[in-house]
Amino acid sequence: MNEKKRQAAYAMIEYIDNYYRENRHTPSLREIEAKLGFSRQSALRYLQELDREGVVKYDGKSIVTPYIEKLTYYTVRRVQIVGSIPCGTPTVEEQMHGEFVSIPSEWLGDGRYFVLRASGDSMIEAGINDGDLVVIKQTDHAEYGQIVAALDENNGSTLKRLVYDKRKKRPVLHPENSSMKDICPDEIVVQGVAVKVIKDLP
Repeated sequence: MNEKKRQAAYAMIEYIDNYYRENRHTPSLREIEAKLGFSRQSALRYLQELDREGVVKYDGKSIVTPYIEKLTYYTVRRVQIVGSIPCGTPTVEEQMHGEFVSIPSEWLGDGRYFVLRASGDSMIEAGINDGDLVVIKQTDHAEYGQIVAALDENNGSTLKRLVYDKRKKRPVLHPENSSMKDICPDEIVVQGVAVKVIKDLP
């Protein structure tokens, strides 16, 4: 590609980047032709040559410039949905082996994670509704005020906020629903701390 054609090709890349920034998809060859004033055949040829040179990625349909690749690239982690957890009175969780959800790595930190499906309405005032997927960081330690997946002394599991009851001088599991009472098991075993909620919008 000679210098004149290369300048035209890079002008096209600049236009594609600006178009993507505004519209979140790349322009058609017809739009490139209308904007830049050279034929669709020339635009196609430039894209094919730039693809061969490794400057852009073009498969005949999608155009991926370095700018677009930077915007859209992220790694994901496959995190297992290990069961459902009540947002109410503790019960034994239902195991759901084999289901996974892909989560951008940038949402997660170090450590191990699992996903639980919320059941019930005791955490609705914290934005956790029935059917939501709750991402849990596996740990046996939690700070007061954090939402935890926890077991009671009978191995019942629940999702609640861990708080300290000053009157009773003990930790309790607090529902985020003003119509419900705290759960006060003799022993609380923390399985993990909630870090994210994945939900469908109504």
